[in-house]
Amino acid sequence: MIKYLEQLFKHHQKKRNSKTSCYTYFRMVGDFKSENISTMLSLTPFKTFDIGEVRRGGRGKYDFALWSYGYNADYTADVGEQLLDTIKDLEKRIDILNEIRKKYDVAFFLEIVPEMIVDDTHPAIYFDEKIIEFCYLTKTGIDIDMYIYK
Repeated sequence: MIKYLEQLFKHHQKKRNSKTSCYTYFRMVGDFKSENISTMLSLTPFKTFDIGEVRRGGRGKYDFALWSYGYNADYTADVGEQLLDTIKDLEKRIDILNEIRKKYDVAFFLEIVPEMIVDDTHPAIYFDEKIIEFCYLTKTGIDIDMYIYK
């Protein structure tokens, strides 16, 4: 958790400095208990919530569970490298991820969130063979949530 907070701080520090940045992470959503997922994978997520938990600000309750892992805000212009770092622990657990997918009603996503400043260096977003294979074997989608600032 401390590493996540340090990375989040670095991420927001970069944003305040008006530089292009990007972060990546793995996201699982569906009908499950986040504690069960952490136990099955023997991994500690950086963010979770379960069905029925109160949303931030008290605006209702979540109707799905979330389990997020592998947050990487160590920006280089090479997003592929960031993704490889995000999935490095998960690659060893493909069988367990598929067991989770079969046991629970879940969907997996690799999240890419570039925040680009016009006239600054822009990230190269590509998916090498390892990333494509991981996504194929686990039926993981890729979600790019792009922000562009002037």
